Amino acid sequence: EWIDTSTLSFGATYCYRVVTSWPGSGESLSSDEVCATIRKDVPVMTRASVAETSEEGAVNLAWSPPTDADTLVFPGPYSYRIFGAVMGEEESEELLFETNPSLLLVNPDTLWTHAPINTMEADWNYRVSCFSGADQIGISSRASTPWLRIESDDNRLTLNVTNTVPWTNGLFEFYREDALGVFTLIGTASEPAFTDSGLVNNETYCYRVRTIGAYEGPGVPYDLINWSQEVCAVPFDFTPPCPPEFRLDSDCIAERNTMEWQDAFACADDVMAYQLHWAPFLGESLMPIEFFDGPDFSEYVWNEAGEYGSIAGCFALSALDSLMPGPDGTLRRNESALSDTICVDNCPYYFLPNVFTPNRDNVNDLFQAFPWKFIDSVDVRIFNRNGEEVFQTLDPSINWSGIHRDGGMCADGVYYVTAKVFTIRLTGIVEENFSGELQLLNGVLPPNE
Repeated sequence: EWIDTSTLSFGATYCYRVVTSWPGSGESLSSDEVCATIRKDVPVMTRASVAETSEEGAVNLAWSPPTDADTLVFPGPYSYRIFGAVMGEEESEELLFETNPSLLLVNPDTLWTHAPINTMEADWNYRVSCFSGADQIGISSRASTPWLRIESDDNRLTLNVTNTVPWTNGLFEFYREDALGVFTLIGTASEPAFTDSGLVNNETYCYRVRTIGAYEGPGVPYDLINWSQEVCAVPFDFTPPCPPEFRLDSDCIAERNTMEWQDAFACADDVMAYQLHWAPFLGESLMPIEFFDGPDFSEYVWNEAGEYGSIAGCFALSALDSLMPGPDGTLRRNESALSDTICVDNCPYYFLPNVFTPNRDNVNDLFQAFPWKFIDSVDVRIFNRNGEEVFQTLDPSINWSGIHRDGGMCADGVYYVTAKVFTIRLTGIVEENFSGELQLLNGVLPPNE
């Protein structure tokens, strides 16, 4: 024998099968199906409806008597007791009300209003028990008030209703308060959710929901109507724009990157700014580097005036929408995900001449590097034929006048140059080494030396 002690609803038909299980030997085939319908031998909740939304609000309750109860076993007098608790706190359920005894089981007094009660901050769960004298005939399943929650988003509010009841709600009607304070129907749904769109951000809208349901069994009103509490909410823009479509054309000779972008097609239309992100080396995190405040920006030239000294790196763009107050009153805006990331490299250039004439005629008086680019640093050393170091510098331009490090003029002749050149590349700072010969001709000390 087994007794189903789970919460069973009046009027519903429940079907069962039995299988035999042997340890280590699996299970048998199932038995034939046997079905039974729950009789109305306990009271049945039919209403838990919010009548007033406030800290001292009210909930209207109604129930239907246990018309299938055995009156020979339970001869009366009959009374009802209402129990209730905040949803989720049923362990602390309280006895809220008890009717006066009646000789009639079908007691006409099956209505009661629970007040004052805070209907703004929590939904309540109720059930009713029927007594014959001091003996309990039975107790109903619990029924909660419909609880409305609202989620805010860009120009829309999504309404969600939770309702734990023993009947089936087949229709949800959504009402919004108009300028005159009247709640008017704005939509219906068979599911407990509805999105009210086309709203104005940062304006307040108030709603109620009416649920319409029924039991499967006879003997109770067909349309069970219950109202949620009133809830007000404000739509805020939490929807980021789509990433822009981003393109980059790198010109290594001109030492610049030309970037162009456009908003994604059929996406958010409230883009008001763009943020350029850059990582100087491959594998590093992108960081904000340039901000374009305005929807009309659609191109940008990187390193146009040589301000970055490099065109290498990884680039991506994000879009931002309108700057507006958020739920806490502070200004906020949404930023899209990053566009596709585009990485480009430099083309470093560093070359040295092989002859100079420091004769103080202002022509080729200095040993200088040719115009160079994308160089982080250098270490240039010059040696004479004896292997003595006569000059050393970290200046990429070098600017050697032919003077020995001890202050004298170096003799005409051939010198040996070594250079460690640290180039700026996409992969990082890359060391390159080269060497060569340099010829010094017609060296003359300056007059003051």
